Amino acid sequence: TFAPVGSHTFDSQVDAVIPLDDDPFHSDRFLLIADRWMQNDLGESPLVQIPVSIGDGQASAEWEPSYEGEPSRS
Repeated sequence: TFAPVGSHTFDSQVDAVIPLDDDPFHSDRFLLIADRWMQNDLGESPLVQIPVSIGDGQASAEWEPSYEGEPSRS
């Protein structure tokens, strides 16, 4: 199970998944970018950022009430 059962991927739909490690082809940490579709006002559909990790053949997404993002890479 990728997200908690019944969460419907945290009430959002996935827009993009971005690798966070230096080598994007061998990354095990990702940032899932999703939105919460607001049918009556699409411009107000909020974006959701969810950290994702992959290991031992499993992917998991954990909800964090506040996600500050990754430090910038140079």
